[in-house]
Amino acid sequence: MPLNDADIFKAKIYNSLSADLRAPFISMWQDVSERSEAAGINIQALFAYYAFTLRAEDNDKDTSRPALRKYFGRNNWEKLRQSRTMSDIEREMDIWATINTRNIPECPTWYKNNEVQQLLDILTSYPNEYWKYTINTYLLIKGNDKPEFTKEFVVFLKKFISVLVSGYLIKPTVNAVKQPIMNLNASIFSNSLNFSGFKSSLEEAIENVIEPPAKLIPMLLKIIAYDDSKQRTLLPFRLDVEHILPRKWQTTSLYGYSFDQVQPYIEHLGNKVPFEKRLNIQAGNKYFEQKKGRYSVSKVEIVKQLSQYQGSEWGISNITERDDKLKKMLKMKLSFWNKGL
Repeated sequence: MPLNDADIFKAKIYNSLSADLRAPFISMWQDVSERSEAAGINIQALFAYYAFTLRAEDNDKDTSRPALRKYFGRNNWEKLRQSRTMSDIEREMDIWATINTRNIPECPTWYKNNEVQQLLDILTSYPNEYWKYTINTYLLIKGNDKPEFTKEFVVFLKKFISVLVSGYLIKPTVNAVKQPIMNLNASIFSNSLNFSGFKSSLEEAIENVIEPPAKLIPMLLKIIAYDDSKQRTLLPFRLDVEHILPRKWQTTSLYGYSFDQVQPYIEHLGNKVPFEKRLNIQAGNKYFEQKKGRYSVSKVEIVKQLSQYQGSEWGISNITERDDKLKKMLKMKLSFWNKGL
């Protein structure tokens, strides 16, 4: 059977060690492998993230992405043979086990902060993986247990989310974020973080927030949900995008509207909330009044509040009113977050 990259890396590191270090290395590798499976991330992905951190350390801002085996194989596997490699991989495992599983009892000090938990949860819904390379680099290089770091991390996360969201609202492609991410990663090793590559205008971006790119909607809905001060706990893991006014009707008209009248508003942000997958299936395409029972048992505060809405109808006026409210809120929040650094 052909060996995968992780198998090759394991053999190369093992062969570079002295005899007395080989048994501890095998034990460490096994531990990381088992923990990575439990955290939903394989050990090969950890090396992929690590490659971005090492490239940032070398001030490598090239957006091309060399094959993992080719990158680590340079100069006779020099990067792998560094004495810090496995300790760095182990620290990465701690980072991603914490973020992926929300394992608070055994988490690093910085994750005990409620704002950090919420901000990282928002980031997990970004439409591509490039955010992970920056967070991995930031925590691997700067992360520590001091209270001062946690405060700095909160400010960094807010700025990072603001520029990512603004950029994606204007240009929703992975290519648009590659160079800014590479620049930012490299700047993490200096005392001045460089966000200049994210050149999107919030004023321009916010005009697209009512009908945003579909892949960005889960992230926007998390920002909206956490803006509610009553949302003290983390949002459930498995969330769907719930259309308050359903996409499919049981009749040809609803609340006096024809489908053709309502159809342009159904995909508006104001008609959507994050909703537990199980409850969303139970609610189905029922009408607003019928879905309130399911909304009332949600652990998402903004959904629970919908169950207390006095009216029995949810139509165009409700959507446009909420559109306007959410647009103002997101503009204010993203602008405030962007000024943090």
